[in-house]
Amino acid sequence: MYSLTRIIISATLLVISYQSPSIAAEKSHDAVVNFDSGIGNTPSNEGDPDYQQYIQQYFSHYHALGASSSPPFKDFNAEYDAQGIPKWFDGDTGEYTLKMLVIRLYAKEQFDDLEKLLADWNNSKNRKADGKWKLVAFTNGLSMRFDNGGWDADYQIIKHWRQKYPQSAGAAIAESLYWSRYAWNARGSGFADSVSEAGWKLFKDRIEKAGRILVESESYASNNPEWFAQFLMVAKAVSWPKESLLKLSAKATQRHPYYYPIYYATLQALSPAWGGDWKNTDDFIRQSSAQTKDQEGLALYARLYMAASACAGCTEKFNLFRDTKASWPEMKKGFEDLIRQYPHSLWNLNKYASFACQAGDKTSYQAVRFRIGNNLIPGAWRSNYSTDLCDHQFPSQQL
Repeated sequence: MYSLTRIIISATLLVISYQSPSIAAEKSHDAVVNFDSGIGNTPSNEGDPDYQQYIQQYFSHYHALGASSSPPFKDFNAEYDAQGIPKWFDGDTGEYTLKMLVIRLYAKEQFDDLEKLLADWNNSKNRKADGKWKLVAFTNGLSMRFDNGGWDADYQIIKHWRQKYPQSAGAAIAESLYWSRYAWNARGSGFADSVSEAGWKLFKDRIEKAGRILVESESYASNNPEWFAQFLMVAKAVSWPKESLLKLSAKATQRHPYYYPIYYATLQALSPAWGGDWKNTDDFIRQSSAQTKDQEGLALYARLYMAASACAGCTEKFNLFRDTKASWPEMKKGFEDLIRQYPHSLWNLNKYASFACQAGDKTSYQAVRFRIGNNLIPGAWRSNYSTDLCDHQFPSQQL
């Protein structure tokens, strides 16, 4: 079993900490970025000196390593193979690395570098090894920062960003996200009947601010697909009618057909936890995968049912293939398409094996499990379908 990845960056890198709203503390000696965050590690990268060196160069390119870091580099080809397929920043750990970069630049108010990073990431070819856009790390990283609770300090940073770049898509999306996270902070994560009257009032006021910022920034921010993803999240939060939400989703996917968080946000709004049902969910997944089938096969079908399997309110007894309308033959084909398109991702392989086990597909499980070997990523498996359980259920002489 592999330990969680610890990548030595340089003598000037900050130790990122989430124990304080200040987020970071300068260190004059060697520093470590510690990815021991409870997420599954990506063993394909562990001990790879090329990958570690590339992260240093990548952070340095956006001036995230301090004044003494090496100059920015222009050749990003090292993270792609000869066919142009991404091979690094895989799974949750890969995204965590990118979130650290976003938080570092934001906390130090390096708005020029944030603008450069967002321009680079707003590109369908700028993806991680698992095929997900790097752009996702922007809002996910800021969500981590905001949820740390330094609301006043973060609002000042956002004000400074918007003052310097009044037509910035990134700054507008960040401000809307700030008010959205602040709204949920007031409401809490419990069921609706557990929220106080004061909590609902704060939630309503703040979520309306989040929506208003998006409406006002559409002319210059909607070219960034995260604008639509955030708008759908706000629409869900204020309980838009299903028809209106699906119209917004259709408009979003027409402009940005391969940006998965748009589909994820719509999917969540259609789920039973938000008053929907599995039929609506299945209809949406099938329509969406048909829309992208020419380029991605059934990969989006697999991605969306993976997302659906993490449903809010589902118990550990939940089984995707028993409790929903998911088709394992179609999902299996989707995984094969996904792995064909992104062959360097151990995260996707682990996900494939996990769902093969849930589906009771012994042949597929054993074949994929053999390909994984010792490169297990526990975070890619449901706790009630662990590798331990699945290996005992479908033992192989080859392991």
